[in-house]
Amino acid sequence: MGNTLSGNSEPAKNQLRIKIRTQRKTLSTAQTKTEFSQKIITEFLQNSKVKTAKKIATFIPTQHEPNISVLHQQLIKNGCALYAPKIKAQDLLWGDYFGNLNELELNGSILEPKTTRQENIDFDLILVPALAIDIFGNRLGQGGGYFDRVLKQSQAFKVAVIFDSEFLTEKIPTQAHDESVDAVLTPNKFQLINI
Repeated sequence: MGNTLSGNSEPAKNQLRIKIRTQRKTLSTAQTKTEFSQKIITEFLQNSKVKTAKKIATFIPTQHEPNISVLHQQLIKNGCALYAPKIKAQDLLWGDYFGNLNELELNGSILEPKTTRQENIDFDLILVPALAIDIFGNRLGQGGGYFDRVLKQSQAFKVAVIFDSEFLTEKIPTQAHDESVDAVLTPNKFQLINI
């Protein structure tokens, strides 16, 4: 991505967010809807922490996020229970997700479950949306902090889902509330983060 951003400031993070959002908007529909390669899905599913995961927090991608529907279908086929988030005030609630868009409703531009569970769910794996991940596992989110709060409270295996070009070699600016991830998944790569 060229320029190196350093420091722990919100302005630097916002600058990077703007850059990546702009890049995502220039992607064609074909590029944003490109499905994950079967090789990568297989590699991901063979990871020991993924193999043993039964309860999985995921997200329903917007039009500018990687299309993980094939991965959702494979996880459901493997007997995993998927849960999708619903924003409530400053938190995320979780609803069952069986891979059917009819189970969801629009909240602005975000698809969310129509119903949610009241109890806390002890996730084994969290598929995390992100704008970028660096090689140290630092995650750049959309800025609301919703998933950071979920990640902080969970011992689950945390995997960020991004496009290939958003896996950065330069360090993403971080703040105290930012939570890192254990691995990155792109349409063409699954890589553990060595922290």
